[in-house]
Amino acid sequence: MTSTPVSTPHFALGSSDCLTVETTQRPAGIAGTGFATYPWRSAHWLTLAGRAAGGWTLDWYLALTGVPDADVLLSESSTEPAPVVVLPYLAGSGTLHNDPTGRGAIVGRTLDLDRPQLTRAFLEAAGYELGSIVTAFETAGVPVGQVRAVGAGATDPITLGIRASAAGFPLTPAIGNASARGAALLAGAGIGLFDLDDLPPIALGATTPPDDPKTLDWYHQQRQTYRDLYRVLKPINQRFEALTDPKVHQHHEV
Repeated sequence: MTSTPVSTPHFALGSSDCLTVETTQRPAGIAGTGFATYPWRSAHWLTLAGRAAGGWTLDWYLALTGVPDADVLLSESSTEPAPVVVLPYLAGSGTLHNDPTGRGAIVGRTLDLDRPQLTRAFLEAAGYELGSIVTAFETAGVPVGQVRAVGAGATDPITLGIRASAAGFPLTPAIGNASARGAALLAGAGIGLFDLDDLPPIALGATTPPDDPKTLDWYHQQRQTYRDLYRVLKPINQRFEALTDPKVHQHHEV
């Protein structure tokens, strides 16, 4: 049985990326998935998934390029879909696979690849991951529907549009600092200033739809490639993990 959604799902684009869905009961198909799910008050369950290195992945890439300003780098991103796919698991795979040995990869590189294309590929990776999480949620009986985007990564309509195209569905940005606003509302509810079931409305920006219809088939195939990459690279990453594990080195020294 599918749980009933309580509120609009939110996709946080900050240091970490995380999709949070609220339902009236614990999703029936969640057992064995590894997704975090818990009640926070009567008839209100939160289920979430994401990856630890969201914005941190972009910070790493920014430092590697030597560009001093993230906004400048992101503004240079290609206006066309990237010809490569980035697997952004620079701090493990996150909740979707729960694999701490997961590692990052850039697949499809040639000598023709330029920085604007690679920058776009890093932005697309967040969209591909979100699309994979939504698919996994819906398979587990967690309803998603329309998604609101919050956090620093949701403030620019161009980069948000790239993520929406890669995810395959529209994203609507919430205006303002979501974390500070949420903390203030909870504090207000704690002293009786607000009712948790009747909070002040959130200011929303313009919904960013997926890209041009001409790219829909491209992104559909790239999402499949993205999902396949983790499975294909998993045994290779486990070999890397074994080589860098101190216990392995100690064993060889003995």
